[in-house]
Amino acid sequence: MDKSKHLMELEISEFISLQALTQFHAKELLETVDTSRDDLSVYMPWTDTLTDMAGARGYINARKNGQLYGSQWFAIYYDGAFSGVFGIKYIDPVTKVSELGYWLSTAVRGHRIINQVLNVILPYLSSSTTVDTVEFHCVESNEASIRVVKRAGAKLVRYVDNTMDIPNKDQRLGIYALEL
Repeated sequence: MDKSKHLMELEISEFISLQALTQFHAKELLETVDTSRDDLSVYMPWTDTLTDMAGARGYINARKNGQLYGSQWFAIYYDGAFSGVFGIKYIDPVTKVSELGYWLSTAVRGHRIINQVLNVILPYLSSSTTVDTVEFHCVESNEASIRVVKRAGAKLVRYVDNTMDIPNKDQRLGIYALEL
């Protein structure tokens, strides 16, 4: 039985909220990516295709219509401004593993936004879904994301080859796991 439910909007703190990602967010998404493109392109292969409104709509459609079991995608708002995207990429009903992913605009980094989001999302996954373990996939040079997932309690379990089309693609991808 699927005991998961989809979240529509979630207040994380006085300054942070999540909204289910929809086409309504396309313009803000594009503007945010434009202001952070240099930083994002180091780790995110989709920045090359997200250069106009069609690209922003395509980015949203790819996430919303990916049809991966349990996936949920959110616009992150910090202090009222669109600031990034957070995703429950999938929930594997057999292994009970879920991969989480996110990105933030350059302007809002350093406020521990994702750790605050995880403080709400992890209990949700534990109580409202079948998830036993969450995973984060971090390129080994992405020290900021690695700090975030370690702060949340995730541990490096293995490295895999990186297949993303990003600069320095010879870097390995670290798989960090956290048991709920």
